[in-house]
Amino acid sequence: MSLQQAQQLLAEFYAAAPTDQIRIITLELAHPALQLPGGDLGVIRLAHYPDPVTVLLEDGSPATFVAGAFSVRFPSKTTQGRRDLQLTMDAIGTDVIAQLERVSDYVPRTKITATVREYVSSDLTAPGRIESGLTLLRPRVSGGRASASLVFSDSINKSFPSEIYTLTSNPGLAE
Repeated sequence: MSLQQAQQLLAEFYAAAPTDQIRIITLELAHPALQLPGGDLGVIRLAHYPDPVTVLLEDGSPATFVAGAFSVRFPSKTTQGRRDLQLTMDAIGTDVIAQLERVSDYVPRTKITATVREYVSSDLTAPGRIESGLTLLRPRVSGGRASASLVFSDSINKSFPSEIYTLTSNPGLAE
Protein backbone atom coordinates (compact mmCIF):
# COMPACT_ATOMS: atom_id res chain seq x y z
CA MET A 1 0.00 0.00 0.00
CA SER A 2 1.29 3.45 -0.83
CA LEU A 3 1.62 6.22 1.76
CA GLN A 4 -1.25 8.09 0.11
CA GLN A 5 -3.50 5.01 0.31
CA ALA A 6 -2.52 4.51 3.96
CA GLN A 7 -3.39 8.15 4.72
CA GLN A 8 -6.79 7.65 3.06
CA LEU A 9 -7.36 4.45 5.08
CA LEU A 10 -6.53 6.28 8.32
CA ALA A 11 -8.87 9.16 7.38
CA GLU A 12 -11.66 6.66 6.67
CA PHE A 13 -10.93 4.95 9.97
CA TYR A 14 -11.32 8.25 11.85
CA ALA A 15 -14.53 9.06 9.97
CA ALA A 16 -16.22 5.65 10.27
CA ALA A 17 -14.84 4.35 13.61
CA PRO A 18 -15.10 0.66 12.62
CA THR A 19 -15.31 -1.82 15.48
CA ASP A 20 -13.18 -4.49 13.79
CA GLN A 21 -10.07 -2.26 13.44
CA ILE A 22 -7.94 -0.31 15.86
CA ARG A 23 -5.43 2.49 15.50
CA ILE A 24 -1.87 1.51 16.34
CA ILE A 25 0.48 4.32 17.33
CA THR A 26 4.20 3.60 17.17
CA LEU A 27 7.01 5.57 18.75
CA GLU A 28 10.60 5.38 17.60
CA LEU A 29 13.24 7.05 19.76
CA ALA A 30 16.77 7.38 18.41
CA HIS A 31 19.96 8.21 20.31
CA PRO A 32 23.37 6.49 20.29
CA ALA A 33 23.02 5.51 23.98
CA LEU A 34 19.56 3.92 23.74
CA GLN A 35 19.02 0.18 23.51
CA LEU A 36 16.32 -2.28 24.53
CA PRO A 37 17.48 -5.76 25.60
CA GLY A 38 17.94 -7.71 22.37
CA GLY A 39 17.23 -4.61 20.29
CA ASP A 40 19.28 -2.48 17.96
CA LEU A 41 21.76 -0.07 19.50
CA GLY A 42 20.65 3.53 19.13
CA VAL A 43 16.92 2.96 18.69
CA ILE A 44 13.93 2.03 20.83
CA ARG A 45 10.70 1.10 19.06
CA LEU A 46 7.44 0.98 21.04
CA ALA A 47 3.87 0.32 19.93
CA HIS A 48 0.72 1.32 21.77
CA TYR A 49 -0.57 -2.21 21.31
CA PRO A 50 -0.79 -5.21 23.68
CA ASP A 51 1.66 -7.38 21.68
CA PRO A 52 4.81 -6.79 19.62
CA VAL A 53 3.86 -5.77 16.10
CA THR A 54 5.86 -5.84 12.86
CA VAL A 55 5.05 -3.09 10.39
CA LEU A 56 6.53 -1.67 7.24
CA LEU A 57 8.06 1.76 7.59
CA GLU A 58 7.61 4.54 5.05
CA ASP A 59 10.71 3.35 3.16
CA GLY A 60 9.27 -0.20 2.90
CA SER A 61 11.62 -1.79 5.43
CA PRO A 62 10.12 -4.00 8.17
CA ALA A 63 10.46 -3.01 11.83
CA THR A 64 9.24 -4.70 15.00
CA PHE A 65 7.85 -2.51 17.76
CA VAL A 66 7.52 -3.93 21.28
CA ALA A 67 4.41 -3.36 23.35
CA GLY A 68 4.61 -0.21 25.44
CA ALA A 69 2.32 1.68 27.78
CA PHE A 70 2.54 5.18 26.37
CA SER A 71 0.29 7.85 24.99
CA VAL A 72 0.93 10.67 22.57
CA ARG A 73 -1.29 13.72 22.66
CA PHE A 74 -1.20 15.46 19.33
CA PRO A 75 -1.52 19.25 19.29
CA SER A 76 -4.64 20.91 18.02
CA LYS A 77 -4.41 22.39 14.56
CA THR A 78 -4.02 26.11 15.08
CA THR A 79 -1.88 28.91 13.78
CA GLN A 80 -0.52 29.74 17.21
CA GLY A 81 3.10 29.06 18.05
CA ARG A 82 5.02 25.84 18.32
CA ARG A 83 3.19 22.54 17.93
CA ASP A 84 4.39 20.25 20.74
CA LEU A 85 3.28 16.66 21.09
CA GLN A 86 2.99 15.43 24.67
CA LEU A 87 4.45 11.99 25.42
CA THR A 88 3.51 10.07 28.56
CA MET A 89 4.86 6.64 29.46
CA ASP A 90 3.13 4.76 32.27
CA ALA A 91 4.24 1.83 34.42
CA ILE A 92 7.92 2.54 33.87
CA GLY A 93 10.62 0.77 35.79
CA THR A 94 14.23 1.37 36.58
CA ASP A 95 15.17 0.44 33.00
CA VAL A 96 13.71 3.69 31.64
CA ILE A 97 15.56 5.69 34.28
CA ALA A 98 18.77 3.85 33.39
CA GLN A 99 18.22 4.69 29.70
CA LEU A 100 17.78 8.39 30.52
CA GLU A 101 20.92 8.35 32.68
CA ARG A 102 22.92 6.77 29.85
CA VAL A 103 21.65 9.49 27.50
CA SER A 104 22.58 12.26 29.93
CA ASP A 105 26.08 10.78 30.42
CA TYR A 106 26.69 10.33 26.69
CA VAL A 107 29.50 12.43 25.22
CA PRO A 108 29.16 14.38 22.97
CA ARG A 109 25.74 15.67 23.95
CA THR A 110 23.26 14.43 21.42
CA LYS A 111 19.54 15.05 21.22
CA ILE A 112 16.98 12.24 21.33
CA THR A 113 15.02 12.25 18.09
CA ALA A 114 11.59 10.72 17.70
CA THR A 115 9.21 9.56 15.01
CA VAL A 116 5.53 8.89 15.68
CA ARG A 117 3.58 6.81 13.17
CA GLU A 118 -0.07 5.78 13.05
CA TYR A 119 -1.30 2.58 11.43
CA VAL A 120 -4.70 0.95 11.07
CA SER A 121 -4.65 -2.66 12.30
CA SER A 122 -6.13 -3.98 9.04
CA ASP A 123 -3.10 -2.81 7.03
CA LEU A 124 0.38 -2.50 8.51
CA THR A 125 2.17 -2.04 5.18
CA ALA A 126 2.42 1.76 5.40
CA PRO A 127 1.78 4.37 8.08
CA GLY A 128 -1.25 6.59 7.62
CA ARG A 129 0.38 9.43 9.54
CA ILE A 130 4.03 10.21 10.14
CA GLU A 131 5.37 12.87 12.47
CA SER A 132 9.13 12.80 12.01
CA GLY A 133 11.93 15.19 12.81
CA LEU A 134 10.82 15.46 16.44
CA THR A 135 13.15 16.18 19.35
CA LEU A 136 12.43 14.92 22.85
CA LEU A 137 12.64 17.80 25.35
CA ARG A 138 12.33 18.09 29.11
CA PRO A 139 11.97 14.42 30.10
CA ARG A 140 10.57 14.11 33.61
CA VAL A 141 10.12 11.03 35.79
CA SER A 142 7.67 11.03 38.67
CA GLY A 143 6.72 7.81 40.41
CA GLY A 144 5.91 5.25 37.75
CA ARG A 145 5.33 7.79 34.97
CA ALA A 146 7.68 9.52 32.56
CA SER A 147 6.64 12.48 30.44
CA ALA A 148 8.27 14.69 27.84
CA SER A 149 7.51 17.07 25.01
CA LEU A 150 8.15 16.14 21.40
CA VAL A 151 8.86 19.23 19.33
CA PHE A 152 9.60 19.72 15.67
CA SER A 153 13.32 20.35 15.80
CA ASP A 154 13.60 21.96 12.41
CA SER A 155 11.43 24.86 13.53
CA ILE A 156 13.73 25.48 16.51
CA ASN A 157 17.01 25.49 14.61
CA LYS A 158 15.86 26.51 11.17
CA SER A 159 17.27 29.68 9.70
CA PHE A 160 14.86 32.27 8.37
CA PRO A 161 14.32 32.51 5.53
CA SER A 162 14.97 28.83 4.93
CA GLU A 163 16.13 29.49 1.40
CA ILE A 164 19.50 31.14 1.05
CA TYR A 165 19.39 33.65 -1.77
CA THR A 166 22.52 33.57 -3.90
CA LEU A 167 23.36 35.04 -7.29
CA THR A 168 23.49 31.53 -8.72
CA SER A 169 19.98 30.59 -7.64
CA ASN A 170 18.53 34.11 -8.03
CA PRO A 171 20.37 36.04 -10.77
CA GLY A 172 17.85 38.88 -10.45
CA LEU A 173 19.66 39.99 -7.30
CA ALA A 174 22.54 41.38 -9.39
CA GLU A 175 22.36 45.04 -10.29
